[in-house]
Amino acid sequence: MESMRSYIEQQGIPSFTIQLPGNDNIVNAGAIGSSIDEIKAQTGASKVDLVGYSMGGLSTRYYIKRLSGAPEVGVYVAFGTPHYGGDIACVLDDANGGQMCPGSAFLNDLNEGDDTPSEIGYTTIWSDQEVPESAGRLDGGACFVNVPGIAHADEPASPEIIDAVLAALQGTCPGEERVDEIE
Repeated sequence: MESMRSYIEQQGIPSFTIQLPGNDNIVNAGAIGSSIDEIKAQTGASKVDLVGYSMGGLSTRYYIKRLSGAPEVGVYVAFGTPHYGGDIACVLDDANGGQMCPGSAFLNDLNEGDDTPSEIGYTTIWSDQEVPESAGRLDGGACFVNVPGIAHADEPASPEIIDAVLAALQGTCPGEERVDEIE
């Protein structure tokens, strides 16, 4: 994430990296909330924009949706995030990534109702290699960006993904704006 953070900072957007404590999205969401409070105090900002990668996108959505973080957030961008799960996570226990298994209690709770609550600008970016559109989608209103052919591990340093994240942070949808039906 350092390449992305540095590039975004060079474009004039103050940027911080939040180190998540582990592989439990609920615990991570609490850490995100604490970090946001610190960043707002340090910068004087009334809201922050959040960029989450892979599981970090789920932790961030949980913070917004279930820990009442929506009033603190202006823009949410997730890339490589399996919003509806990935089968590979099904061999893991919940505390070590198993929350990303399709149909898990965590994902069922997170995805109940509107995936994109409040007036936050939502963008989801995926590459077909490991997180297909069916898992990378967000129901409700969001900007959808497919950047094909990039391996999951390479996404944070991908110039195409970094450019899409920057555009979203600047208020532009670098893909297709859609309002999907809420299940």
